[in-house]
Amino acid sequence: MKETNKEFPTVAQNKEKSAQTGHDHKQGKEEVIIKYGFIALGIILGICIIAFMVISIIPTNALSIGEYKISQEEFEYHYFEQKTMLYSQILEYYPDVTEAVFLQSEYQSGITYHEFAKQLALERISDIYILLDLAKEEGYKYDEAELEDSKDNFKKTFTDYAVSLDRKVDEVSKDLYGSKFDVVLEIYENTWISSKYQDDILLTYESEVTEEDMLEYYDSYKDDLDQVTLKQLFIATYDADTQTFLEGDDYNDAKARVDAAYERVLAGEDFDALIAELSEDPAKDETFGEYTSLKSEVGLPEIADWAFLEAEPGDFELLETQIGFHIVKLVSRTGYEDAINNVKEKLAYGAMLQMLDQKKTLPKYEIGYYDAFNRY
Repeated sequence: MKETNKEFPTVAQNKEKSAQTGHDHKQGKEEVIIKYGFIALGIILGICIIAFMVISIIPTNALSIGEYKISQEEFEYHYFEQKTMLYSQILEYYPDVTEAVFLQSEYQSGITYHEFAKQLALERISDIYILLDLAKEEGYKYDEAELEDSKDNFKKTFTDYAVSLDRKVDEVSKDLYGSKFDVVLEIYENTWISSKYQDDILLTYESEVTEEDMLEYYDSYKDDLDQVTLKQLFIATYDADTQTFLEGDDYNDAKARVDAAYERVLAGEDFDALIAELSEDPAKDETFGEYTSLKSEVGLPEIADWAFLEAEPGDFELLETQIGFHIVKLVSRTGYEDAINNVKEKLAYGAMLQMLDQKKTLPKYEIGYYDAFNRY
């Protein structure tokens, strides 16, 4: 039988073609996966960037006072104010102490100056937002033009200060307040509004103060209200360099010199000229022997008692204290009539603080703490 030629399908070729098709399909699929993978990655990166930008723009909260949220920048503004105030007071007595050492120094048992500044800032912020809330409830209206003028003056003063230091405004602002100046200016606005409303409250409280209230306050605190102005010619009996007291002939010599000076005073010689000639007061070139002090500030009881309890303006006296001889003249002394305005202001301020303390006990003004505050 004649063999018939049959054309069989080229299986091998079909397999090869099928394999090639599968490879192309697989490769195309991989390309699609890679393509869309990059797109997805781009989208994710874009979302992350946007989220980062949003997080950067939205302030981190440090506190809440009732419904009010206090940003970390606003807390730092008030913290830096309090810290600077405390540090400047310390520098008067310890001019060489660094800020870092000061902040970690103990203010009182268990509390550093850093922690005390935080407490003061918290009290200040709480007062501001309670006042703002009360102003809002009352429908308080302030002069917007006055606010803008105040902000402009603040901005100009701050800019001039930065220029005098040859530094950028934002750099100085961060040093003084912890934030850029535009942030500081926003915080300044709330502080200004609360202060204006506080002034109105104080005027109301002042109008309610009675004469009886003022007399009672004056009698209780007159040592911190009345002040005297004295002039003195001083002859020392204590050597500050060696920290020793003069004895024997040295003491007698000092006594003889002050007695001779006092005779000249009583004879009518010019007291200012005698102070310039004879006084051993180390500060006489700056003070010319004249001092104005509250009774609580006079460190020498012999002088305080004479000036506040015995003398009349124009009187002279020779007094001896633990550090030397003092020829003193009482120039002036204030009394109740001079202190009335001060007393009225202090009573009004005390009443306002009492009102604020009462408000702070309300759930409406409860303080909440965020991590940003605890980490600071």
